[in-house]
Amino acid sequence: MSDQLRLKYGGTSATRLRALTLRFNQYVMDPKHTMAEHLRVMSAMICEMRSAGNDLTDDQQILAIIRSLPDPLWKDIKIVLTHNEGIKNFDDISRHLELEAERVDANRSAALVAKAGQRNGRRSQRKGQQKGARQGRAEKMGPKEGRAYDVWRKKDKSACFTLLSCMHDGLLGEFENFQTAKAMSDQLRLKYGGTSATRLRALTLRFNQYVMDPKHTMAEHLRVMSAMICEMRSASNDLTDDQQILAIIRSLPDPLWKDIKIVLR
Repeated sequence: MSDQLRLKYGGTSATRLRALTLRFNQYVMDPKHTMAEHLRVMSAMICEMRSAGNDLTDDQQILAIIRSLPDPLWKDIKIVLTHNEGIKNFDDISRHLELEAERVDANRSAALVAKAGQRNGRRSQRKGQQKGARQGRAEKMGPKEGRAYDVWRKKDKSACFTLLSCMHDGLLGEFENFQTAKAMSDQLRLKYGGTSATRLRALTLRFNQYVMDPKHTMAEHLRVMSAMICEMRSASNDLTDDQQILAIIRSLPDPLWKDIKIVLR
């Protein structure tokens, strides 16, 4: 039996081969990686599969690399690559993706520069408006209250960041009637738990998209989910028991957990 296993799997057991195949089929590009790093990871996994006796064809390698690109950034590009008959092997798709990654990075940089220019223009305009508003508010409150407001504005950095973040999200409309920025900030903290709406949206998006890391044990995965639930609670989004259960079931990867997920639901 051992001789036949070696002949078929190149010295690697069927269990190991299944683990490699599962990891390869579920792998998605790490957002921290460049395209060159991602392609190196995919190449290494293909070599591991080959040494375990599963020598993937060129078409299988190409489809696996396309599948590993994350949505929504690469959604349209994946469709184009899937129907591109000029891509014949790993080297072809590597060249296409490296060029496409350079184009995406260039577009992103240009968008950031344009956004920064718009923000600087708005900031200059807003500075003048805020200065006039502060002077008017200080005159309305009187010299003593006006001085107290200025002291708070200079010292309470966390409140200022909360206000700026909510201003960026267009959330200040319902708080415009508060006479001082401190009163406005206190109400924002009550509503958002000290966390701006931007941060809350980021936490919610990360929580809803999280899938179990194939390198983690179940205990490690549950600890990660528990930590994210606590972060959501501290950001004033206290999930119900049903929401927590459904999120944990959703985070289990297919196809290994597909039948178990149906039973758990």
